Amino acid sequence: MRQFTWQRRAAEKRAELKAKIPKEWLLDPSIVEEAQSKRIITGEFIESLLNDTTKAITSQKADELINGLQHGLLNAFDVVEAFCRRAAVAQQIGNCLHEICFSEALERARDLDRSFKANRKPVGPLHGLPISLKDQFHLEGLDTSMGYVAWIGTQGGRNDGGSKEVESALVFFCKTLCLGYMVSDGVVSPHPPVARGMQMVIDALKKAGHLVRSIRDAIKLCSKYFTDYRMEAAVSRQGQLPSWNDIFSQCAFSGEPIIKELQRFIPADKTPEPLSLLQFQDLTLRRAEYANEYTDYWSSTTSYTGTGRHVDGVILPVAPTAAVRNDKYLYYGYTNIANLLDYTCVTFPTTRADKLVDIADKGYHPLNDLDQENWEAYDAEMYHGAPVGLQVMGQRLEEEKMLYITEKIVQALEQAKNDLSKQP
Repeated sequence: MRQFTWQRRAAEKRAELKAKIPKEWLLDPSIVEEAQSKRIITGEFIESLLNDTTKAITSQKADELINGLQHGLLNAFDVVEAFCRRAAVAQQIGNCLHEICFSEALERARDLDRSFKANRKPVGPLHGLPISLKDQFHLEGLDTSMGYVAWIGTQGGRNDGGSKEVESALVFFCKTLCLGYMVSDGVVSPHPPVARGMQMVIDALKKAGHLVRSIRDAIKLCSKYFTDYRMEAAVSRQGQLPSWNDIFSQCAFSGEPIIKELQRFIPADKTPEPLSLLQFQDLTLRRAEYANEYTDYWSSTTSYTGTGRHVDGVILPVAPTAAVRNDKYLYYGYTNIANLLDYTCVTFPTTRADKLVDIADKGYHPLNDLDQENWEAYDAEMYHGAPVGLQVMGQRLEEEKMLYITEKIVQALEQAKNDLSKQP
C-alpha cells in the first residue's frame, strides 16, 4: 500500500507539472517515446522541436539578450515565452523540472513591456531576462522537493519559508591568468573524453597567453581526503553519516526506494542511526583541519606561479565521466572537494565524447578498486556524443572572480576552435 502511495504522489506531481504546460506546447506522444530511445536529446533533436523564433532567441547569450531588452530591440514577453517554450520541450523529453512558473513569468513579462512602453526605460539591469533556480531556494507557493516524494507539498520537508542571502566578492580584472590544473585527483582517473577535454583547455589557455601550472601536490591532499573518507567507510555502510540518515528517513517516510547508486552506502534492512554528537564533532574538526591544509597549500603556489600571487583558480573535471549514465555514477570526489572546502566553482562545457578519438588505454593500471570499476564502465560507443564538462574552482567568496575567469577560459577555447577550423 505504501509503495502505491509514493508512486501515486509522484505521478500526481508529474501530472500537475504537465498541466502547467500550455496545450499548444505539448508534444505528440510519439516524439516523447522517440526521445526515450535516444542517447542524446540535446542539440539537433531538441532544435528540431522548436520554431524559428524560439531558436533565434534562446541561442543568444545573456549579454546579447540584455542589450536587446535594454534598448527595446526585444520585448520581454517574446524572450520569456521563447525560453518557456524551450523549457517545456526539455521537460517533456527529459523530465528536468521540479516546478513550472510559465504563467507567472509571462505575466511578469507583460508588466515589464507595459512599463517600458510607458517610461521608455528598463526596470533594472536584468529587465526581462528569464532565469531558472536550483530546487534549494524556497519560493512562496512552490514546493522545494529536491526530488524527494516525501517533500512534495513542502519546502525542503518543512512548511515554512526561507531566505537566501547572496554574497559576492570583488570583480577580478587581471589581464594574464595563472591557473592550476588537476587532470586526476589520484583516486579515480577521468575517462578518455574528460582527459582530452582537460588537455584542450590547457592548450587553449597557453595559446591565449595565460599561465597554466600543474598542481600535483593537490593530488596528495585529495588522496588524503579520500583516505579519511575510506576510514569512515565502515560507519558509512552502517548508514551513520548524517546525510545517509536523512536520505533514508525521507525515503522511508513516503516508501520511495533508495536509488541504486546509494544502495552500496545505505543498508536496506534497517533504519540507519545518526552520528553521535562526539562523532559529528570529530568529523567537523577533521574537516576544519583539512580545509586549513588546503588553504596553506593554495597560498604556497605563489612560489611557482611567476605572477607574485597564488594561482587564480584550479581547473579540474566535474566528474570522471562525460554525461552520466544511469547506475554508473560511481564517484563524486571531484565535486565533493569543493563542498567540503566551501569553495566556489563554475562549470563550463568543452567538447563531446568521440568514439573514434577517445579510445581507452588497454594497458591502464587502476589506482584502486573503485578506479577499476569506473574504468571498466567506460564504453566509447555508449558515450559517443556525450557532453564533457569541466569546472574552475576558486576559494571562498570568489563568485565574481570565477565567473570572470570562466569567461576567459571559454573565450580561449572558442578562439582555439576557430583557429583549428581555419587550418587547411
